[in-house]
Amino acid sequence: MQPTDSLAFLRYKMEKNNLKQKDLIPYIGDKTKVSKVLSGKQELTLSMIQRLSRGLNIPVNLLVSA
Repeated sequence: MQPTDSLAFLRYKMEKNNLKQKDLIPYIGDKTKVSKVLSGKQELTLSMIQRLSRGLNIPVNLLVSA
């Protein structure tokens, strides 16, 4: 996977499930962190990946950057 693939997949999952940035707050953190992650300014941490995987039913390997 390319580093941007995890972000692209997360955006795809958001679009598919009609999720807004605020819907990711429980998984990523406050709205500033969500914005930084979605803009590519901050990478997902292991705990964010685990919460996203469980909460949004996303396989971990699709959220891990190369």
